[in-house]
Amino acid sequence: MVNVLFFFFFQAEDGIRDRVRSRGLGDVYKRQARPKARAARPAEPTEETPAGEPTITGSIKAMADSFTYIADLKPLHVRRGFINLTPAHWPFFASSSRSETRDVTVVFGGRQDRHSSVWRLQPDDQARIVLGQQVHEWLEETFANSEAIRIVARRLDNDEIRITLEAA
Repeated sequence: MVNVLFFFFFQAEDGIRDRVRSRGLGDVYKRQARPKARAARPAEPTEETPAGEPTITGSIKAMADSFTYIADLKPLHVRRGFINLTPAHWPFFASSSRSETRDVTVVFGGRQDRHSSVWRLQPDDQARIVLGQQVHEWLEETFANSEAIRIVARRLDNDEIRITLEAA
């Protein structure tokens, strides 16, 4: 005895097959108009590596390749281990117009950490420093929930970016 099984497929007439499937929230942001990149504020003169700060290979290209910024820390920032910058800071970190993150070296309390990065937040291109575990622990130990922190960012000859964090 032979068993025969037939499958029938019908094409939907209501246009379901023609619908474009969503590829996630990224599509929403891609369709929105993006603000034009703005240059970071002119750099303030900053001192060279203070005594006791670890030396990192490379030298500063020019003062235009650095900036100083005072950020207000909020309880969430300290708990989660990040520091918000402004949209004007993102072009300093961007390695290309399409980049979303940039690895950085963070110098803090006489130590350095190479497990931190700067993220570009959509849709306004705000820059956020996402701290590595060691820097995050130092931030929690050193700062109360609502203090200010000084950020000095420098671009070195080898295209590495070094960020120094200290009390404001």
